[in-house]
Amino acid sequence: MSIRKINHDFKNQPTFRRLLSFALQVFPRVLMLSGLFMTVQAFATTLVYKNFDDLVKEADGIVMGRVAGIESKYNPEREIYTFVTFDQLEVLGGSYAGQTLTLRFKGGQVDNNISQIVGSPEFRLNEQVVLFVEGNGQHMVPLVGWTQGMFRVSKDAATGRQVILDHEGNRVLGVQASEIIKEQSVQPAAHIVGQRGSLVNTASENKGAAGSTDNNSPAPPATTSRVISLTQLPTITSESFVGMLRKSASAKAFQRGLKSVTVGDFTLPANSNADSSVGGTKPAVVVPESHPPAPPQRKPLPKSQDQR
Repeated sequence: MSIRKINHDFKNQPTFRRLLSFALQVFPRVLMLSGLFMTVQAFATTLVYKNFDDLVKEADGIVMGRVAGIESKYNPEREIYTFVTFDQLEVLGGSYAGQTLTLRFKGGQVDNNISQIVGSPEFRLNEQVVLFVEGNGQHMVPLVGWTQGMFRVSKDAATGRQVILDHEGNRVLGVQASEIIKEQSVQPAAHIVGQRGSLVNTASENKGAAGSTDNNSPAPPATTSRVISLTQLPTITSESFVGMLRKSASAKAFQRGLKSVTVGDFTLPANSNADSSVGGTKPAVVVPESHPPAPPQRKPLPKSQDQR
């Protein structure tokens, strides 16, 4: 199995690409000898925080639908792309007349080859999701703020009602002053900067450390966000969340419109830099990590007979 894990820091992309190219050429040869494999990680993906208003404002369209198909394919350059198709569509904002919608994401798995874009969303067949779509067929991740632009609809075991979870599975409790209030039980894979929203510390109103980012750097303490009690705000139902979306979307003029792609279509628009940025002139990834990455951990190769 070959695994390629791609982390994006676009201000340092040329250097990163050289390092990644070198790593992909050298390490597989070494690891083939040892029978081991290693994931090479150079930089953490850093995303700009998107609040509720940002998600609505920047989207080409907003839909709720069921994941009907997930298919990964090689393009002519042997890069892996994944096509995710949604049916049972309900358009919450913008215009779209199709019965299904297919979004194209860079990365995925073909046979035993895996290309992972850190911070890109993961989907499960038959789950129901709410999507803030942007740049489908142009951007490597066609959602506003990457995983920030995806929410899961789930049945609450205690009440039997449909509720809203974020991509990581944290419960969304409400929206106040354009900020999405939610649990913070599971951290996203990407490092999100500029977050000003109210976060719920599910363990307690803990004022200790908030953990670490995916490159093991200390995360901001929980006190940087307004921590509230779970009892102050009940979990929002999917009906209420969708209602707020419809109301916000009705006040916006969606200029670009939703577009679907065909499974296996790797066409890029003219003069597009789709695979080297996340969105034309306003990339979501703009802030480089200020600390060097941790060195990769690798098991030593077994000694040869001559070394024993």
